[in-house]
Amino acid sequence: MKYARTNINFSFVLASRNRPLHLKHSISCIYDNAQFPDNVEILIRFDDDNQLSLDFYKTDDIFRKYKNIRVFVGPRLGWAHNRTIYTRLCTMTKGDFIFHWADDNYMFKKDWDAFLLQFKGQTAVIGYRSRCVITRQAYDKYQYIRECGMGHIVGGFLYDAQIKRCAARDQIYIGIEKLWHTKKNMKDTTRMDGAYGGWVLNDLSLLDVPDREITIVTSADSI
Repeated sequence: MKYARTNINFSFVLASRNRPLHLKHSISCIYDNAQFPDNVEILIRFDDDNQLSLDFYKTDDIFRKYKNIRVFVGPRLGWAHNRTIYTRLCTMTKGDFIFHWADDNYMFKKDWDAFLLQFKGQTAVIGYRSRCVITRQAYDKYQYIRECGMGHIVGGFLYDAQIKRCAARDQIYIGIEKLWHTKKNMKDTTRMDGAYGGWVLNDLSLLDVPDREITIVTSADSI
């Protein structure tokens, strides 16, 4: 795979639904704790029927405060097809490292990016317990990483813990200290199925509808 040379070292990919408070805090923790925040990108995917998240995107200053936040919109696919969403987002990343992320994940270690840069250029899956960050070399080399979407997968697909086991088998797993944690006690906490738009997708043709990237709009027009 060929990627354009950029100054992006770290790419975070996540889907979010109906949890703007979680999402805002998660974004802030990533950038505010980075030593080189301009070298971090976040790719976020919203469902096109999720007006709460779309309104948050249009009106909240966080999307203007930080550089390199890209937002995509597509049909509501639900939890069972989360794999499709994350796999697509990963193909659009530019970083030397790819984080599968969630809106209730929070980076708490100061200068986390400077710490991880020691692994740049290695073929490695780096993680604490089940959570992983993937180097570009590992993403390019291993099909099981690219095709599973890197986490939170149901319906028999691979997920974070299985990537860790496969990486350990291939002798590319590196265990590190804890850099991030999960927080689920904010006012917009939802059940797992609610956060991802339910479990089942009745219209499978929606899987063929591509996501589209959107930009900040200042008018009252809908996105």
